[in-house]
Amino acid sequence: MLPTIFTITGEDITAIIGYIGEVFTDVSPLFFVIIGISLGLWILGSIIRAVAHRK
Repeated sequence: MLPTIFTITGEDITAIIGYIGEVFTDVSPLFFVIIGISLGLWILGSIIRAVAHRK
């Protein structure tokens, strides 16, 4: 085992995992919203380009 300045106990590990899970839960919907908006704009742009090309 490597020498560390501070010791990590089981409680600390569960707290860290809980914190990461909480942050991921908060950020996850935002991530999907960003992907959805960018995908929607890309599809809209493709449709506009196709319509403009046809004329």
